[in-house]
Amino acid sequence: MQIRVIFAAVAAVAILAGCAAGNDRLRNLNSQQIAEQIVDTQTNRQDVVALLGEPNTTQQEADGTKVLEYTWVRSRPSAKNFIPLNPIDEFPTTKKSLRVWIDDNDRVVKHEYSGVFYVYRKPLIGSNSTHSMRPLTQEELDGLADPTEEAAADKE
Repeated sequence: MQIRVIFAAVAAVAILAGCAAGNDRLRNLNSQQIAEQIVDTQTNRQDVVALLGEPNTTQQEADGTKVLEYTWVRSRPSAKNFIPLNPIDEFPTTKKSLRVWIDDNDRVVKHEYSGVFYVYRKPLIGSNSTHSMRPLTQEELDGLADPTEEAAADKE
């Protein structure tokens, strides 16, 4: 009996906590820190990798420029999902992205730091899922303020 209670408690914590994936170093940086440490035409690829680790993905453009992409995503179920007979499951998600363009000399050409907040809504019956999305504000992007409460207030 005691094992069941412990298992149920661990499962509840895991479900309510949600999950995060991607680059934790990116999660902990704000736009000012990135601007100070990644300077276009001065910073090189090795500096970027030392700061953030290996990118999540690397692409090469037609002109030979490499694009390093770093992402961090946090998603968790909404508290509404645990209300009995609630017809829609919601999963608020926060995503931070950093794209860094590197030239043939391994120098940073430019970089772009951004984020989005979106809610994935899935009905329990049927298959018509809906989404809502908006860019993160500078405060949310820098401080990882939780936009979930704002989105809920916007709906009311």
